[in-house]
Amino acid sequence: MKLLRALPLWMLGTWVLLSLAAGLLPLEPYHVQLERILAPPSPEVWLGHDELGRPVAHRLLLSLRNSLYIALLVVTLSLLIGLPVGICAARLGGWCDRLVVFCIDCFLAFPGLLLAIAVTGFLGPGLFNTVLALCFAGWVSFARLARIQTLALARAGHVEAGHALGTAPLTVARRHILPLLTATLGVQVTFELAGVIIAESTLSFIGLGVQPPAPSLGNMVLEGTRYMLVAPHLVLAPGGAICILVLCVNIMGDQLRDRADVRLSRNASSAPGPRRAGLS
Repeated sequence: MKLLRALPLWMLGTWVLLSLAAGLLPLEPYHVQLERILAPPSPEVWLGHDELGRPVAHRLLLSLRNSLYIALLVVTLSLLIGLPVGICAARLGGWCDRLVVFCIDCFLAFPGLLLAIAVTGFLGPGLFNTVLALCFAGWVSFARLARIQTLALARAGHVEAGHALGTAPLTVARRHILPLLTATLGVQVTFELAGVIIAESTLSFIGLGVQPPAPSLGNMVLEGTRYMLVAPHLVLAPGGAICILVLCVNIMGDQLRDRADVRLSRNASSAPGPRRAGLS
């Protein structure tokens, strides 16, 4: 049972190691071998070759590295934007809070992927524009979560004591509220990673993400659909990688959420009053 619970962590660790190794290994993702066009997997070449005779395994490793870079960059930028916006809105209140809530509601009125497609279509395809588009739609979830959790923690005893001592609201938020948000934000980060992987693959699949000849999971699936009946490995390899990555990230997020719930419930049971906030 413990091995099954640790499996997602091992899979994600393997993803990171493979992504880092992609820059060190002697890969040939752009090497065209006409005599091996659509060659099926074999003991020598595990994942076969694509429609130009390029090794699918080499291109898949490079795609995993691109997906890791994009996912980490998008989630980090979204967190750095959304977290202070949500905390400041909750602590300052008044017109600032109403303005932030209005902006969040406007963004949530449209699907995040649709916003990313619109922004990418306006800026143009490419890796950098893909990151900007996904950040444009991704900061909202962090801002909303940070605002809700900050409002829930505002009645905690140590926070009220800080206000009673005359500490500035933003200082109280930085010293006493932000550390308590780490567990909740950690869970949100894992789910956002899974969402970014799917969104980036979708943008690349429709031609608005990473552009060929640079490989990505999305455009590898797109290229493989043309030869699905004669060379299904061109779709199964990147498609299986997407499914495994998203599944492992989601399972790890569920495990983190369960641990955070247990920790918060124990703290709440030991507290004398009902002012402890749990996960929303």
